Amino acid sequence: MPKKKHITNAQTLINFTISGHEDIIPVELGDNVTFACSTDGYPPTDRYIRHEPFYSDFIYKRDLLDKQLNYTITDCQQAGKYTCRSYGRIAAWDYIDKAVYVEIPCPLGYFYKASNETNRQYIGNYHDTIKLSIPVVGSPAPKKMRLSRRNSSKQTVSDDFFSNEVSLVYKKEIGPLGSIYVEFLDLQLISKCTYCILSVDNGVGEQSLFEFSIQCKSIT
Repeated sequence: MPKKKHITNAQTLINFTISGHEDIIPVELGDNVTFACSTDGYPPTDRYIRHEPFYSDFIYKRDLLDKQLNYTITDCQQAGKYTCRSYGRIAAWDYIDKAVYVEIPCPLGYFYKASNETNRQYIGNYHDTIKLSIPVVGSPAPKKMRLSRRNSSKQTVSDDFFSNEVSLVYKKEIGPLGSIYVEFLDLQLISKCTYCILSVDNGVGEQSLFEFSIQCKSIT
């Protein structure tokens, strides 16, 4: 009896869930979660699960396509965006992906920081700007935010900015992702290079400290 001949088909649908959640899943440290990713199309391919912002890669090999991947939440770095992407075999355009967001009660961390071993995070040096956006990951939203300044990074005593001198706004995006917007309202305060510390407390663990320097010479 001749073997059945399979017809090659491009992928059109993808189903990716984490413990049955299709969009956002709230978890606690110590929880076990289950990844499941499947697509249509033929022949089947490997599926790659990418984690942002900490870039852990999970690979579904072909012998695991009909199985699920179990995973234990052990630290705050596992919060973020998980994307399952499947590449087909027809052409370069034959790929498909879907994202699910994992939300863990943790202090806010700088999105582009590779580790959260310390609550102090240096985010950069800014020139000729009065506004900056700090992408962060963590939940829940901040309860308190405070910006202080020093003449240098070596100075130990900080002076707080007043509310009429600086604007601090947190905007939640999706899942554990968000941004903190800092705008200086009194430009004289940053006419010289100023070392700043943004303290953020969301009620979980220690407060987060985002450190940066800023100078705006274009004073009008």
